[in-house]
Amino acid sequence: MFAHTSIVAGFGTKVRRSKVLSDGCPHAVVIGKNGVVTSQPFRPSADRLLPDLTIKQEIVLLARALWREGYNDHLAGHITVNMHDGTLLCNPWLLLWNELRPEHIIRIDMDGKLVEGDWPVPLGIPLHLELHKARPDVEVAVHNHPL
Repeated sequence: MFAHTSIVAGFGTKVRRSKVLSDGCPHAVVIGKNGVVTSQPFRPSADRLLPDLTIKQEIVLLARALWREGYNDHLAGHITVNMHDGTLLCNPWLLLWNELRPEHIIRIDMDGKLVEGDWPVPLGIPLHLELHKARPDVEVAVHNHPL
């Protein structure tokens, strides 16, 4: 029998993107006044432990952190982020949480229909849809069945 875990938390919206280059150091992508894109190494500090991330990158970071903590039943667990425009961002079905990348994140409407992305909508998404409809103040919902 599976244990059931639910976590509800808030997410911040970030504009700048980050990536890890071949040197292994995270780099912040900065777009200058003339539209010139540069990559600057991110150096953690006491005030800022992570570079600014997109919401999709935050979902991936959360999924991978939960995976490492043992929340690894990928088919029965989902992460949704309320975009407050009638859509949710969601991890897709058929990918392990440790395989998830930002480009895999899908967007669904409040009826559970795919709006954006190439992956199938998870079968268990009605739980999240009802939660976000009943509680529009919930920013992020996570549910999983750890093994």
